[in-house]
Amino acid sequence: MMLLVILVFKLINDDSVVNAIFTAASYTYGPLLGLFVFGIFTKSAVRDKAVPYICVLSPTILYLLKTYVIEVYTPYVIGLDLIIINGFITFLMLLVSSPGKGVKRRFRITKLRYLICTYKKIKLSLRYLVFLYVCIIA
Repeated sequence: MMLLVILVFKLINDDSVVNAIFTAASYTYGPLLGLFVFGIFTKSAVRDKAVPYICVLSPTILYLLKTYVIEVYTPYVIGLDLIIINGFITFLMLLVSSPGKGVKRRFRITKLRYLICTYKKIKLSLRYLVFLYVCIIA
């Protein structure tokens, strides 16, 4: 079977096929990257029922954003960095939808301090995602 796939690619020998495969992989593996980064870098719990919806909504949001905003209003062309942007959107949606009651009870902090902690988490996670982006591109 694998030999057949290799022969078909050799017959086609077109870069657009490879780019289409990378684009499809970016849309499907972006939410997995976001879930992985969220699990590794945060100690927050997730709402189990919301995760499938977030993982479907994230590529949809990215596609709409790419098609109707970025390509129309900016000269920037999203290429292979699609997976990182998709993972970042998934990460932010998981962070926003994670329940805050456990964090409030555990640390006994006020609402203002909780918001400051959330802001610091988002800022820190942005640094991690930029670091991952630089590591993948370099």
